[in-house]
Amino acid sequence: MQNLVFTQLSILEVRNLLREELEIFFIQKEAEKETKQPEPQPEYITKKEAAKLLKCSIATIDNYRRNGKLKRYNHLGHIVRFKRSEVLAAIEGKSINKKRGLEQPSKN
Repeated sequence: MQNLVFTQLSILEVRNLLREELEIFFIQKEAEKETKQPEPQPEYITKKEAAKLLKCSIATIDNYRRNGKLKRYNHLGHIVRFKRSEVLAAIEGKSINKKRGLEQPSKN
């Protein structure tokens, strides 16, 4: 910002100067937001996060885990984690049937 000497400026001139500086400031902030890299996703996610990704209930995630459709990791007491990549693969690689959950690939 340039050095300004405020001598005999009207209130309108001061407002215009402030408005211009604020516009520049906010334009720069928006540019910074666009250039920031997204935060890396954690490798392991909770049952709740897996349910959100698969758009199903936590009970369904428990059923998938018991049936071997999803593999659990880091099982300490009641703490169960799933690999994000495996949950995403379940979404992409298999069709989701709302009544029966994840369908197994057909055997040909």
